[in-house]
Amino acid sequence: MGNEISYPLKPFMIEANKDVFWETSLRIINRLSAKMLQLNADPHFFTEVFQDLKNQRETNESNLDPVRGADLCSHFCSTPCCLSHFHATEPSEA
Repeated sequence: MGNEISYPLKPFMIEANKDVFWETSLRIINRLSAKMLQLNADPHFFTEVFQDLKNQRETNESNLDPVRGADLCSHFCSTPCCLSHFHATEPSEA
């Protein structure tokens, strides 16, 4: 396996929303873990995703919108380049 990155939880979680944080985290993990494993196992898939993200970064840099980096999860899950690889397959929750 490749390098792993971990982040401290404290900036993202407060006592009042601890359950919401973990439920959201597990939902994201369950939805995307197969694709993350595929990134590690399939060099062609990795290259496609890497190139798409690089192209997206270049597009964002040309716009110079400082707000775009504020919500990384939203950015990652909603950009067309990411949706082509990480399409959500779970039913929408009402």
